[in-house]
Amino acid sequence: IKRAYLTIIEDLKSKGARTPETAVALPYARRSPLRFGVRDHRPTAMKGLLAENFVGMTEDGRYYLLDGRV
Repeated sequence: IKRAYLTIIEDLKSKGARTPETAVALPYARRSPLRFGVRDHRPTAMKGLLAENFVGMTEDGRYYLLDGRV
């Protein structure tokens, strides 16, 4: 899961998602019931990042990094 945390943070940094205005949609942030095969830890990691206030979420479901945490 640690690798998934780092992947999400780097993805948000590379897309410039640092405020609610620049927030981006991440297709892997939610679990898909149709996904089979290798386990994807990114949805679980995103829940952890939201709970620990490293990442924020807008009302319309887009994500951004919270200032000073990362």
